[in-house]
Amino acid sequence: MLLNSLQDLSELRTHKLNILWTHASALEQTCCSRTTNILQHSSTEISRNVPVLDSTMFVRHNTEAWTEPPDFEFEPSPIWHDNPEIVTDEFAKVFLMNMLSRSRVGLNKIKGNVGLKQQEVKKLQASVQGSQDKEAVSSVCFPPLRRRVKTDYSNFSMRNKRWPWRKMKK
Repeated sequence: MLLNSLQDLSELRTHKLNILWTHASALEQTCCSRTTNILQHSSTEISRNVPVLDSTMFVRHNTEAWTEPPDFEFEPSPIWHDNPEIVTDEFAKVFLMNMLSRSRVGLNKIKGNVGLKQQEVKKLQASVQGSQDKEAVSSVCFPPLRRRVKTDYSNFSMRNKRWPWRKMKK
């Protein structure tokens, strides 16, 4: 009973998978046919492009007098409740100059801190590099001793699960 149910479940799963694959295959075929149609249309349009007519159209278009486009204008945003006027009174200028001077002072303080931190990082990198160099030299001069363990594979069997590498010491 259980085996029959599992077999039915497996067959249903395979059937649904076949439906998905069939649908995917049909979609891929439609995509390929559409691509083929687009490429055929492009080929016919490319053949209609006559170089002499293309040059003539370019010349006619560029014989007209060129007028410079108008400058961009400020467009107020309805979301931010802007108005079309830009504030240019003395109070606004003084306020912005004060903000600029405070920002410059803060920037100078931060530059000093950043310089100190960069020097600390360089010192740490040098010390780390020095310690790595010492370790590399010591490992070349004095290689670690390794014991060779002889393994006898003649007694190895899967039945009693004696694995030879479990006996090895690192």
